[in-house]
Amino acid sequence: MSFSVLLIDDEAGIVQALSRVFDNAGLVTYTAHNLQEALEILRNHIIKVMITDFRMPGGDGLELCQQAREQSPCTYRLLLSGHVEYPLLRAALQRGDVHKFVAKPWNNQALIRDVEEGARQSDLMKKVHTLRSAVHDDQPAFLTDRNWVIRLANARLCTVLGIPEEQLLGRNLFAPSICAMPVMQEAEITRQTESGQTWLGFFSLLDVQRQEIPTWMVVTALSQDYRICVCSFVDQDTGNARREIRTELRRYSGSHQLDEFCQYLEHNYGMARTLVVEFPREMVNDADLSALCYERISAATGGLNRIFTPASNLFLIPIADTSADNSVTNLENTICRQFNAPLVHRRQVVQVTPTLRIESSNDEQPFATLRSRLAHYETLETPEQNPGATSITPVVEVIQNATQPVIVHSNGPDVLPIFDHQGQILGVRTCRQESRPDSWMQSTLSCWQQYLQTAPFLAMDTITDDALPDAPLAATCLLEVNVSMGLPESLLSQVDLLQRRGFQLLLRNPSQNLLASRQLATLPIRAFAFGPRQLQEMMGAEAGFRRLLQKWQEQGVKFLGEQLDSPTELATARHWGMDWLCGDALSKPVKASRLSWFANVDGF
Repeated sequence: MSFSVLLIDDEAGIVQALSRVFDNAGLVTYTAHNLQEALEILRNHIIKVMITDFRMPGGDGLELCQQAREQSPCTYRLLLSGHVEYPLLRAALQRGDVHKFVAKPWNNQALIRDVEEGARQSDLMKKVHTLRSAVHDDQPAFLTDRNWVIRLANARLCTVLGIPEEQLLGRNLFAPSICAMPVMQEAEITRQTESGQTWLGFFSLLDVQRQEIPTWMVVTALSQDYRICVCSFVDQDTGNARREIRTELRRYSGSHQLDEFCQYLEHNYGMARTLVVEFPREMVNDADLSALCYERISAATGGLNRIFTPASNLFLIPIADTSADNSVTNLENTICRQFNAPLVHRRQVVQVTPTLRIESSNDEQPFATLRSRLAHYETLETPEQNPGATSITPVVEVIQNATQPVIVHSNGPDVLPIFDHQGQILGVRTCRQESRPDSWMQSTLSCWQQYLQTAPFLAMDTITDDALPDAPLAATCLLEVNVSMGLPESLLSQVDLLQRRGFQLLLRNPSQNLLASRQLATLPIRAFAFGPRQLQEMMGAEAGFRRLLQKWQEQGVKFLGEQLDSPTELATARHWGMDWLCGDALSKPVKASRLSWFANVDGF
């Protein structure tokens, strides 16, 4: 390996002799004859190893080592001398001003080995100083262990959060009291750091008043056991990263595009006409095909005209008063020619032909009729909007496609997400007893199928015989029963009904005796649920519980750790190897439509 060595000695012959030794070893050599020359070289060059004599004019070697430590802290400092006062040398070694002492005359091979070792130690010091600068400078930063428990937080970060470091230490970075990130994001960051990757993305921290502080965060593993998390807070004046994402997603809304269109007309006087380019809705009905059409229309305008897209099949191009009729006609002809050739969409050839027309932009509310049409496409009337309505159907959004409408619930019932130990969402459960379980199941399943590709588990509280619906085929439906006081007689009488209607059982808080009971073998059990209190109590008879749980696992039964509201409770559930997890430590209850948060969308 090649690196730089600085030699300091007032004897020119010594410097020349050492230079020959290190030149032959392939090292880069710098030389100085006094303290001032040496410090100048340290200021202008990266020196891994410094070798200095003790007695020199203008200052001794120990003084040079002290100043070099301040000026170039990552330089390894070796004192080479034929005479040195032992008490001074011992004190310098204890303080760390000098790393190594070699007596004159030296052994060339031994000295080279000492210098090579010094270069390795210099690299180590550089890594430590890099870490120190990352943690202690003005850049806010955390140091966590592999379980995301905070071990260090620098002063800048503590100041912004308004939380003293001693109150942050020992807490989990992803605890709900520190951040507002979903469990899916924690799982993804963990996966990347454990595979040696560096994660950069939006992170939402909470200050002492539990107000969100948006930040960009870089997370990387320093070793197998430690993670460094460096923050760059988002300037509220220049925009919030999360808001930017949501604003971008709002572009799917036709009414939002019309709002932008109207604002554009208000601030760009003289746009008296609008060229409307419309395709058959049954043909151009998705964002991908709409983007292909947009690209051709943009090419036809030469990028000189602003184009608004209030619907996938509809494009609005404002035209100035000064535009001559022939120029507008030429634009229309150019757009039509762009669609003479077919499009290739999803590996299929698609021929689409636009209809073009000119409409006035001078109305007080431009395109009110169009807005009304789009509103009909996007939303149906809710009971709140129509006091006379009696339907309890949740608010829905209807998006037309070539075959049939797709119903998208924009609200939906309350659900509590259930995750596996890797943070992947598996299903949901009710947050309270549902008076209409059939409606809850269908609404939740509709939302799930819109955003997620897997078949969910739907878990519900105990319901009465007459309210027990048929379980949908597209989901595994679980009926929750609290058996902490034993199996209720009503449940035993319902076994045939449960199986006919496609339900399985989720038994909560079973005792050790019940787990060992043969009576359970007759029931359609899919999972057992354990709260944090029971999991803690199970520690007293861990060996017995372990054997029973293993027995049920071998029969395909799953275990749910529920009501996990803190990192400690989550750690206890993981200690017991729970297959499923739920609680505030992973996600609070959400509306079913918010299952989109757990789809593959970064930043949610």
